[in-house]
Amino acid sequence: MENRQKTENLAPQQKINEELFKKAAELKKKNVEIQQKLVELKKRTDEILHPGPSKV
Repeated sequence: MENRQKTENLAPQQKINEELFKKAAELKKKNVEIQQKLVELKKRTDEILHPGPSKV
């Protein structure tokens, strides 16, 4: 009987884990997008502060 109860408790935990993995994947994707935007902003800032041939 104890084994059956453990199995029943694992199902909701499995669902929670799947949701956490989905959220983690979304956050990683957003993090990459933000990092790309930061790179673009840095390039634009460098162009404004140091006009002329780019050193990048």
